[in-house]
Order: sequence, then structure tokens, then C-alpha cells
Amino acid sequence: MQRGAANRDEEKGGRFGFRYTTDESGPPRDAERAILTHSPSEEALMELLRIASAKALVLVLALICASATLAGAAVVLRTPPFPGFDLVNGNAFCVTRNGGTADGQVTVRMFDGAGNLLATDAHDLDANDADAGTTFFLSRDSPTWCECTVPSAATFTCSFVYNNGLTTAVVPAQ
Repeated sequence: MQRGAANRDEEKGGRFGFRYTTDESGPPRDAERAILTHSPSEEALMELLRIASAKALVLVLALICASATLAGAAVVLRTPPFPGFDLVNGNAFCVTRNGGTADGQVTVRMFDGAGNLLATDAHDLDANDADAGTTFFLSRDSPTWCECTVPSAATFTCSFVYNNGLTTAVVPAQ
């Protein structure tokens, strides 16, 4: 590079690739030497690492909380439709069973063939307990399927039960 009065602001390469300017043609001044010996890039990198570490920690904690929430989330079980519209005798109801070792709350809904809600029942099921929902007679209604909201699909079951005297049909949720 050529030094002279015509080109008083000249650029010089720094230690980490940044550039500084001087309006004198001589060596860098003390302030410029300080920039060269103490790189702001190193400080910026350390600050970036501190921020990234804090953000990573917050993200991990958020994921742990979300997974714990999802693990406790309710599950909806639905039975396949039963051809109740073809039958005129008998009755039908929903049954939920808790096959686990812990108590749980369930909500049972019975629907007709058109998808209209016929009834909603709520039960507190003890461990190894079962309970039936509202009974509907096929001569008046067309009960077709059940929907059960349970704490766990692993230990709770939901079934649609048709009963006509000695004939009983059970349609479990899939």
C-alpha cells in the first residue's frame, strides 16, 4: 500500500479479519493497538455461547414440561358403529373399565346413527372397576356408538353393549 497525504484514511487488516482505519500514515495508535490485541470477536463469541446455553436450557425445560403434560393427557376411545337402526328390540349402553391399579375419571358419550349426542355420563372408576352409562332402548332411539374419554388407553377400555334378553353383543373400541 502506498502512504501519502492523498490517501490519509487507509485500511489495515486486523488479527481476526476486521479492519480499522487511521488518518495518519504511521503505525497504529494505542487505541488501535488495543483493538488489535483484544478481539471483540472473542467476547462476542463467549456472549453468544452464554446466550445459546441459556436458551438451550429453557428449551429443554419446556420440552420436559410439555412431555409431562402430554403423558397425563386424556385419550378418546371410540367404538365402531353398531347396526342398531336394523333392530327394534333390546337396549344398549356404554361400558368403561379400569384395568389398572390407579383410580381414574372417565367421560362416556352415546351417539345415535346420525351422530347426535344421546347422553353424557361421568364416572370415577376405581382400580379394577367397570361402570355402565345411560341405557337406551332401541324401540325409541337408535344408539349406535360410544365415545369414552379416559386417562390411558393402556389400562382403560370402552365398549358398546347391546342386550336383548339372552343375547348380548359387545363392540369394543378399536
